[in-house]
Amino acid sequence: MSFLNPFAGSGFDVISMTMAINRIPDVARYIGFLERMGIFTPYPITTVNFAAEEYAEKLNLLVSQPRGGVAPKNETGKAKLRDFRVPHFPLEDVIKPDEIQGVRAFGTENQVTTAEAVMSKKLAQIRKKHDLTKEWMRMHCLKGIVLDGDGSTLLNLFQEFQITAPSVIDFALQDNATDVNAKVRSVINYIEDNLLGDVYTGILGLCSRTFYDAFIGHPTVREAYTYFSTPQPLSADVSKNFTFAGVTFIPFNANTTSPDGTVRKFVTDHSVHFIPQGTQNTFVEVNAPADFMETVNTPGLPFYAKQEPMKYNRGIEVHTQMNYLPFCARPELLIRGKRNTADA
Repeated sequence: MSFLNPFAGSGFDVISMTMAINRIPDVARYIGFLERMGIFTPYPITTVNFAAEEYAEKLNLLVSQPRGGVAPKNETGKAKLRDFRVPHFPLEDVIKPDEIQGVRAFGTENQVTTAEAVMSKKLAQIRKKHDLTKEWMRMHCLKGIVLDGDGSTLLNLFQEFQITAPSVIDFALQDNATDVNAKVRSVINYIEDNLLGDVYTGILGLCSRTFYDAFIGHPTVREAYTYFSTPQPLSADVSKNFTFAGVTFIPFNANTTSPDGTVRKFVTDHSVHFIPQGTQNTFVEVNAPADFMETVNTPGLPFYAKQEPMKYNRGIEVHTQMNYLPFCARPELLIRGKRNTADA
């Protein structure tokens, strides 16, 4: 008598399972928010390392010379090459026969669940954890230091590029006389000065809830909003975003937990992080291939999934992974603000 493995069909090989986990949509409000904003450009690679080339173009004025004389020689910038390794994030689960045998399908009264339904549920749960980890890394890349899930540093962009992190701008929101417009203009001027000829389409300010509430409640901001928006602007809901002096401020009130149970905030209290939008390849997210034989030297995908039977066919082991690193090629553009002088 022979027994069939319900997961042995083509629907559960590495190709179809990887396609399945990549099709699962993001439904949470904050998980995937930065992805939906389109800040990072996907960058698949076929290796586990990638190189970032920094090219400092030298631009200077020309001085007139006598006709027929010797022309000065063009001076070009120097290129610096830096290598980075893409971190590996695996996550596994197990499907046991008891999860399928005699279990009622969700939303039905007399139908039993199927192996496919259990697998889809497992992949959806796992995908959410991968998505959360990506969003955590994206947010900290926008701060200049990419953190791992336990809070340790994976990549310090300021150290790698040997530059000093920009000074923190004190918005002094505790003082009703503060010219907030001038503070915001200083952010814009700083970013424009450091673009060095690059273009941008706008600036975002990702805020903690404490900074955002103090900002929209400041008299200068309220007055400007009164005169330059609708007749009764402050009766409108500005809890999700607010554009002021050319910068769009968005409260990013999300937090998560590390494996040890430590609660970690995506944006620390009283802070705002400014980032330019629409620049040329400033923000990328690198996807490397999985460590499977069938994915060697292939362009990396956002997620991978694979399964294999346990010993004596007593269950199915499900393996998923992402090989991912968000990257900012211009960390000098990343600038932080704080609510007032008393804040860290």
